Amino acid sequence: MMMRLEYSFFTDLWATLMDRFNSVNVALQSNSLDLNNEVALLESLCEYVATFREQFDIFEENGKALSGCSEYKEDAGRKCTGVSLATIDNMSGTLKKRLDAYTVVRNSFGILHEIFDLAGDPRKLQTPG
Repeated sequence: MMMRLEYSFFTDLWATLMDRFNSVNVALQSNSLDLNNEVALLESLCEYVATFREQFDIFEENGKALSGCSEYKEDAGRKCTGVSLATIDNMSGTLKKRLDAYTVVRNSFGILHEIFDLAGDPRKLQTPG
């Protein structure tokens, strides 16, 4: 049985998104990652997700190749467009809120990592006493 185009479209879209989310998630859980690099990773992820709005045609072509179908069932094409754009916009908005929160913390405390890097060992910054 042949897969419907809309299923393969969303399979490709979600697989691509989740692959990047997983990579960023793994990096964010690293014990050695500092706050400055965490913010940079989130910024990169936000930018990446935002590019998906312009990639609809690519996912559609990939969906056609995966499914072997070249046409959507009934009005599913419009639904795919609407749902995928709404999903991308929702993800972008949610990521932006998280990035804003991380940026506030980084702006307040990110300098500490740089001080520790300059000093080498944080214990060296302690005053004698």
